[in-house]
Amino acid sequence: MARYFYALDLCSADRQALVAIQHSLMPTLAKSVTASAKQYKVPRLTKPENLHLTLTFIGQASQAQLSAINKAARHIANIVANETQPSFQLIADHLAVFPNAKVLYVGLAHTPQWLQYLEQALTKTAENNDVKLVERAFTPHITLSRKVSFLPCEIGLTLSSPLTLNITSFSLYRSDSTPNGVCYQAIERFSLT
Repeated sequence: MARYFYALDLCSADRQALVAIQHSLMPTLAKSVTASAKQYKVPRLTKPENLHLTLTFIGQASQAQLSAINKAARHIANIVANETQPSFQLIADHLAVFPNAKVLYVGLAHTPQWLQYLEQALTKTAENNDVKLVERAFTPHITLSRKVSFLPCEIGLTLSSPLTLNITSFSLYRSDSTPNGVCYQAIERFSLT
């Protein structure tokens, strides 16, 4: 069954920069797995087309719920676009791991107010439409790889040069499991410009 989430869309140039970071980390990640106990699995890089920054994970929802949330999302996008600076840039500057989820990610230098508002408004809208959300703190991040239990000490915690992400929209995504891994498809896009 399909699952849904809202996420910031990344432009092609930003995805390419993130892929370059992934490939620079992979040899060290693979070596650390080989050197450690055999219980660790080889890290699995996020496909370039799946790179995104999740705002709100919806999970399963009916078409009526999605329609109501999307209607509100259009209004939320207009509020953010009209009340915020003309540029929606985010600075990704560090690497970290969610050890329980075994996710290696790139994190933001700081979370701007417009991003906090966007996440909170979408979450509240989903809750108001009887969507059962998993409660967790919002940690804006972009997943680079899965099956990573720890960050090897050879990999620095900060990126050698921070990456400026240029955001112009967010989307409702559908997540489908396939034999070739998870596939994310943008269902509806909401412009911030």
